[in-house]
Amino acid sequence: MKHYLLSLLLFIFATANALSQDLDPVKWDFNAEKVADNVYQISFDASIDDGWYLYSQDIGDDGPIATTFSFEDNKSVKKIDAVEEIGDLKEGYDPYFEMDIKKYAKKVSFKTLVTIADKTMPLTGTVRFMTCEDARCLPPKDVPFKFSFSKLNK
Repeated sequence: MKHYLLSLLLFIFATANALSQDLDPVKWDFNAEKVADNVYQISFDASIDDGWYLYSQDIGDDGPIATTFSFEDNKSVKKIDAVEEIGDLKEGYDPYFEMDIKKYAKKVSFKTLVTIADKTMPLTGTVRFMTCEDARCLPPKDVPFKFSFSKLNK
């Protein structure tokens, strides 16, 4: 009986550990669209699993990690404006962090305009974000992105 219980406990622990390591509640899609000569709108689209939240770029100190975009140096690309958030913003007091926060459920798009001097040079970087559900948060995660402009509406 002890052997059976020990085996069952080891199986439960191993399954829970494997599931927690594979947890990936936010999926990213990166797109670029030509809007004028040498001007492109780039989009960072997040699909968020039910029950999970992705935090805004505008989060105060001492709270969850804000969503941020880091662009690698590329002299042929210039960002025209700030990265805009488009989605159903949930704003209010969060008892877990004991502060007012801004977050998104299900989906959110982050968009900005860039000018491209050399379409053969891709725009690369990372998006850093944190996601939580009601009972737990996952550590911040960095996801690389790459926008290629050479084949877009020549």
